[in-house]
Amino acid sequence: MKTVVVLASSVLLLPLLLADFSPQDSTCKAIWLFNLPCARPNRALVRQVMNWSSNKCADEEEKCMYKVVRSTSYFLEVMHTSPDSSQTTVMYFDFYPPQHSNFCKIWAYAVTSPFNATNAREFCLFHNLFQASGLTTVPGFREITDVRMCPSVSTATCL
Repeated sequence: MKTVVVLASSVLLLPLLLADFSPQDSTCKAIWLFNLPCARPNRALVRQVMNWSSNKCADEEEKCMYKVVRSTSYFLEVMHTSPDSSQTTVMYFDFYPPQHSNFCKIWAYAVTSPFNATNAREFCLFHNLFQASGLTTVPGFREITDVRMCPSVSTATCL
């Protein structure tokens, strides 16, 4: 019976995992771990997005034109528009558990449209947000991704 339930669950979840994204879209998945409650990284990311909301990028490429689309204690949706190509990247962050724990796992997913194979930026958008917000130096910080989860990680040179 357990095997049937697991198989049935897998069959039901498969369409969600294989979401229908256009071949013109570029995607990236990553996971971050922390030894602190999720409220702290959630606030830090929202604050950093707000700091980079200006339409004017100084000397630092891509560190502007961010926007918080939706924010809760367990979910954050951010949109970034590239100042030089007008590509739009939507980033989704799930915080688990959202409250009352000394551990936090952030599952993130980004979709960029239209796809530009020579300039996939999703990993650097994630990386720059986490680094600028100071989260890369907090206790227990760990980043998990690879080329299968995030193809742009193989060519990333983040500024």
